[in-house]
This record gives sequence, structure tokens and C-alpha cells, in this order.
Amino acid sequence: IVYSVLKEIDLGMNLREEPYKRTSLADVFERAMRLPEPEMYVVADYQMYTPSRSGPAAFYAAPLWRRGVKIGVLAIQVSVADLNTVMTAGGKWKEEGLG
Repeated sequence: IVYSVLKEIDLGMNLREEPYKRTSLADVFERAMRLPEPEMYVVADYQMYTPSRSGPAAFYAAPLWRRGVKIGVLAIQVSVADLNTVMTAGGKWKEEGLG
């Protein structure tokens, strides 16, 4: 992991080694690296993720390409709190017509 917005304990770690190789982030990384074409992505559903205080996290990942060669993976973590904010319009779900 070469960059992290929150700089959690997984920053700088190798997703192909313990203790991270069995995480959902490692799973989406490996699956994204196997994608055959640009503009494709993979998703890992919510599971506990130790670096995020063992909270549930989902991951979206897409391979990064340069001149037709896969050079890495961009992964985005989505917390349950972020999903709830979107799904409830920030707690204003009634005002948005969702109930």
C-alpha cells in the first residue's frame, strides 16, 4: 500500500504477505490485477477490516494502466457510515422523500 488518506496501520504493507493477504482489500487487489482490460473494476462486500479499528469496510478496486500495461491498482474503501450518509441523505431521508 503506497498511499492512504487516513494513514492507517496498513500503509506501506504488502497485501501479498501476512497479516494482510487474507483481507478483503487483498482480495480486491488480486482480482483487479487479473482484470484483462481497462475500465473494469471489482468489489468486495463489507467485512471487518482490522486496520480500520476492526470496523466493517467494503472495497472497490480498478487496475491502473499506462500505455497498455497494468502498473497497479487503485482501491477505495467505503465505510458503513459513509454508505448510511448517502442512503439516508445525511439523516434527512424524510425530506428527500424516502419515507
